[in-house]
Amino acid sequence: MHKSWRASDVVIVLLLGVLILIGYMQIQSSDRNYERLEKLIANLKAAPTTAALPRVPSETPGNAGGTVQAEANDKQGDWLVRHFTAEPRTLNPVTSTDYYSQMVHGYLFDTLIDVDPDTLEFKGKLAESWTISEDRLTITFKLRKGMVWSDGKPITTDDILFSYETIKNPEVDATRTLGYFKDVEHVKALDDLTVEFKFRKPYFKSFEVAGGGYMTIIPRHVYEFTDAEAFNAIRDKLVGSGPYVFESWEPGQQVVLKRNPLYYGRPYHFDKIVFKIVVDDTAAYQKCKAQEMDWMAMSAEKYVFAEDDKDFESHYKRLQYKTPYNGYSFIGYNQNNKLFQDRRLRLALTHLVPRERMKKDILYDLVDVVSGPFWMGSELVKVPIQADPAIEPWPFDPVKAVQLLTEAGWRDTDGDGVLDKDGKPLKFTLMMGQGAPTLLDIGSMVKEEMGRVGVKMELTQLEWSVFEERLNERKFEAVMLSWGGGSIEGDPYQIWHSDSIANRGSNFISFRNAEADRLIEAARVEFDRTKRNEIYHKFHRLLHEEQPYTFLFGRRSLAAVHRRFEDVRIHALGLDERDWWTPQGMRLYGQ
Repeated sequence: MHKSWRASDVVIVLLLGVLILIGYMQIQSSDRNYERLEKLIANLKAAPTTAALPRVPSETPGNAGGTVQAEANDKQGDWLVRHFTAEPRTLNPVTSTDYYSQMVHGYLFDTLIDVDPDTLEFKGKLAESWTISEDRLTITFKLRKGMVWSDGKPITTDDILFSYETIKNPEVDATRTLGYFKDVEHVKALDDLTVEFKFRKPYFKSFEVAGGGYMTIIPRHVYEFTDAEAFNAIRDKLVGSGPYVFESWEPGQQVVLKRNPLYYGRPYHFDKIVFKIVVDDTAAYQKCKAQEMDWMAMSAEKYVFAEDDKDFESHYKRLQYKTPYNGYSFIGYNQNNKLFQDRRLRLALTHLVPRERMKKDILYDLVDVVSGPFWMGSELVKVPIQADPAIEPWPFDPVKAVQLLTEAGWRDTDGDGVLDKDGKPLKFTLMMGQGAPTLLDIGSMVKEEMGRVGVKMELTQLEWSVFEERLNERKFEAVMLSWGGGSIEGDPYQIWHSDSIANRGSNFISFRNAEADRLIEAARVEFDRTKRNEIYHKFHRLLHEEQPYTFLFGRRSLAAVHRRFEDVRIHALGLDERDWWTPQGMRLYGQ
């Protein structure tokens, strides 16, 4: 999906079936980008200290992406109504952490650079050009002239400086992105249109950190504050630089965006973008059948069911594809809880999860069982992968599980059918979000298999805002969830480094491992892709042995898109609704 480049963070997502359509996230770069940059930087040895990277040939100042800003009037009009399975907890552009808020922000806030959804090449967005120093420590961006915020005030590099200062403010709840900027020495506004990022040490993703969605660029004149607590509490004050502006938020119902008449770049064809909040999977499907939604992420169950639903098929195209941003689902174990500090117990629990049976019986073979956090590649994007393909997922093996539990000292000493140790029963609660029936089906299957060997697991489903708060406050025992977003080559620091535990960081299971930290840090400063992947293979092996998560599934994106839209196609990075338009006479809104 090709909105503002949310290269930034991996974001938390509720599961739809098991994994929501995370591939909608517009994001990031590719190995081709890195190779391109490395070759260009290598050539700088015969050049001055800094040299400009070539622009995309079709790019012109004041027009992001090199396209003609004026679109044919006969393509403009209609609305795009999208489906949310949960409500954003907040729309604060700095402190939000969930998928839903990030989706909204992608339409409201542009980034310095973007990625072409087909060629995977970097191109300018807010920035018209950039330079990278020979030592890779300094990146300088030149902004386009004449750009304004949605309230008409000029966009300047002072806004970028303010955005960086806000993230670095220790009283601002910006933990989802703060870790990426730990090695930034300074950000300087050299003039109104030139900004410099200086890093303390080389970092293989420094260009993405500086130019992508790791930092939402916000206007100083709107958001400047003296009280960080009041800033953190902002929910829906939204002045941005993107193709749409915020119109309304009806809690539990919808979020509505309207066209930004002051947008500097290529506009979308739709007059409005509407996010309909429908938690129940079946209710969402029925709303699609009634043509109340245009673009829906589908569970595996509904995707297969719709094949024989002629009424549904007459109005919607069903699409499936893989992108690097689909992410993965997992069961995570809170290691602040003494129960989960024993590796043997965690591995035993993984051996009690029948993933292959779930894949077939619940998820219609539309998922892949995964062994770790790294993407395994796709048909359209072929790059060297971080995952070690030699690592096979742990099998469903109750006998091995019982052996491990016995070694760890768990036995049923009182004959009540529940294992115990030191007088305490082996029991815990698995926390899940509300939404899809298949989520409960999976949890119930896990509960049944664990119960067979004496592990008592209870299930609890919570509304999303309550769920997220429990997660941030570490008030859970085990959690079933998924990660989505990220980039083609991710940095495990945000989720797995011990520095990401504190201050509501993304390492919410409190995984602490000195060797994992060392490998993560070594990979960050290794610019050779092959050597970096060797480090990631070791990290993958470490997680496989430690099992802080029971890694569940990665899958194709499954979507339903209304047939009235033209130019809907699958790109290397997924769907790009910027191209879509509705012929006159077929529009459902604003005729």
